[in-house]
Amino acid sequence: LTAFDTAVVLRYRVVPENDMLDWISVALDVLVPTFFLLLIESWRRRDRLEAQLAALSETDALTGLANRRGFVARAMPAIAAARRQGGDCAVLMLDLDRFKTINDGFGHPAGDAVLRGVGTVIAQAVREADVAGRLGGEEFALLLPGDDLAAAHGVAERLRALVADAVPHPAGGGTRVTLSVGIAALGGAATLEAALAAADRALYAAKAAGWDRVVIG
Repeated sequence: LTAFDTAVVLRYRVVPENDMLDWISVALDVLVPTFFLLLIESWRRRDRLEAQLAALSETDALTGLANRRGFVARAMPAIAAARRQGGDCAVLMLDLDRFKTINDGFGHPAGDAVLRGVGTVIAQAVREADVAGRLGGEEFALLLPGDDLAAAHGVAERLRALVADAVPHPAGGGTRVTLSVGIAALGGAATLEAALAAADRALYAAKAAGWDRVVIG
């Protein structure tokens, strides 16, 4: 096709019969790559959307931490990596003390603000390799890859102090938001579920002993 042929077609919007095949070829040369580019972009958009949906399904909307499903999904590879390096892990179960009195006395928005504050403290205090999650209600969990019980106890005490200092209680004054924490080791062939159950038992022991304390199971 010449420039003159193109000008005629654009001017009169009529394709001469003897040039029809040439124009079909030109159209295909333009449209086919465009079609595949659009198709590839649609696949990329779909993949991005699926990734976003997967992330949302594993994230606690209130605190931004992992939910129970996300915690387990992120904990398993972290445990495997620690074991490949010859290290064990520690698991913490953290529960807000007397949280029901906050919801009942000041309303659920006040309770949500406390949960968000605790989530922020945990997210800012842990290492990149650690896995933190809100398992439900006022209960949080933390996996510390490579840490023994002594190191985990230090982390628990630091978090307990940070929450008391940084998260305001809706009652104001000298009232503090406090945590009880249970700790368990995850070593050898122990499963994450077993370690969480052991940490949960230690947590209940901390509650029974008077709240605002750390117990190693």
